[in-house]
Amino acid sequence: MSIREKYDIIEKDFHKDRNKALKEMIDLYVYAIDSYENDIVDAINLYVCDLGDKEIYNYLEKKMNLVNNEFLRNEFKDWMRIIKSKNNNI
Repeated sequence: MSIREKYDIIEKDFHKDRNKALKEMIDLYVYAIDSYENDIVDAINLYVCDLGDKEIYNYLEKKMNLVNNEFLRNEFKDWMRIIKSKNNNI
């Protein structure tokens, strides 16, 4: 299944469980950054930063500790900073 097909499936089911969809998008992002699917990479960034909450913050923190890619760690740190600035309960 292509990155675009996977993204379309996640986005289609977004309304069913937002945090599940955001986690799946974060997982997909890890693969999408090495592709030519720049619009998907940008969309995932926007979704996570705009809709992320404490659960997504914690998921990003967990993922950040599992990846060996410095670019990804920095991206996740930036997303966490943005989410934290929007949510007082983190």
